[in-house]
Amino acid sequence: MPRKKSTPKFHRYTRLLIAGLATVGAAVTAYLTAVKLTGSSTTCPTKGCDIVLSSPYATVFGQPLALFGLLAYISMIGLAIAPLLVSSNQQKELREKLTNWTKPLLLIGGTAMMIFSGYL
Repeated sequence: MPRKKSTPKFHRYTRLLIAGLATVGAAVTAYLTAVKLTGSSTTCPTKGCDIVLSSPYATVFGQPLALFGLLAYISMIGLAIAPLLVSSNQQKELREKLTNWTKPLLLIGGTAMMIFSGYL
C-alpha cells in the first residue's frame, strides 16, 4: 500500500488565503462600483480617485470597470472555496475532482488579473 504524501502547511491554507485576498479585492471594487454608479465622490485622501473614476477609461461597454473587477474577484472566491465546501470524509472523490479542476482556473484567473492590474 503506497504511503500518502503529507501536504505542506502552506498548501493547506492557500485556498483560504486566496479567498481572503479576493474578498478584500471584492469589497474595494464593490465600493468603487457603487461610487461610480451613484455618481458620489470617494472617501479618498486625495482627489485622484475621483479623477480616475470620472475618466472615460473607467467604463467598458457602458459599465464601470470596477464592476468587472468585482465579478472577477467573486469568481476567484468561488473557485478557491468550492472544494472546501465539500465534506472530505463523505465525498472525497468529488472534493479531489473539484480541487484538480479549480487549480488551473485559479492560476489562469490570478495571472490574468495580475497582468490586467499591472496594465492599468
